Amino acid sequence: MVINKKNGPIFIIGILILFIYCILYIYILPKNTELKGVKVTTYGDSITAQGGWQKILKFRFGFDEVYNRGIGSTTYTKNDLYAYLDADGNYISRSNLVKDQPENTIKIESWLSSHDRIGTIPQDTDVVLIMAGTNDFGYAEIGELSYPYNEDTFKNSVALTVQRVKEHIGEEKLVILMSQLNSRCNDGSSDEIVNSIGLKDSDYVKAVEEVAAELNVPYIDVYNNTIINTWNRKVFIKDTVHPNKIGQIELARVISQGIEDILKQINN
Repeated sequence: MVINKKNGPIFIIGILILFIYCILYIYILPKNTELKGVKVTTYGDSITAQGGWQKILKFRFGFDEVYNRGIGSTTYTKNDLYAYLDADGNYISRSNLVKDQPENTIKIESWLSSHDRIGTIPQDTDVVLIMAGTNDFGYAEIGELSYPYNEDTFKNSVALTVQRVKEHIGEEKLVILMSQLNSRCNDGSSDEIVNSIGLKDSDYVKAVEEVAAELNVPYIDVYNNTIINTWNRKVFIKDTVHPNKIGQIELARVISQGIEDILKQINN
């Protein structure tokens, strides 16, 4: 689909309708109050670190606190990057951006499955939302899920992340696994981008879903439930993979609906 003078107005009207729906859903329609007053940690890569969508979730559900534990360029699988945090655990920088560790920062291993990284999640957290995988696409072998889990292959590192998060905050707490945002796609092409080992984003998405099923943890399919695609990505994505303001609203809508569906399943 090529946007031109003939179909351009229709495309714009469609985006406006979606935008209005998102605003109505998030800010106007009756809110779910089951999680009102709880503390939530969002745990992931730069799409989490850059934020925006967390504030919308906080408004929608009435969370008492939303801790942002996103780190740019991070992966589930082990890598050679280190992150620098302030005394409160907030992300400041990382080793591929600065030569020397910034003053008054703490140096930790950056990948999600590491003990270092999981230790940054506040222990008074009631709910953890985990969303990553965008950067694993660059190189990670998916592998077969096998216990004991390891940090070297994608499926195992996703499972290890969930296991260690539950050990850290308590088995009774709610951990929700989410697929990555569908933000990396070829403009104007229906073909998925293939990485250096012949895998597509959808392969990693499927792997996360399979891990969630195997570990029996709630799952939100962000990748397949946003309306972001190759034809409209410039409306929602500001660079290579990061959502702009409109993209953050769409991401928040999908996560909100996913949380509400999970609460319904829990209550049934």
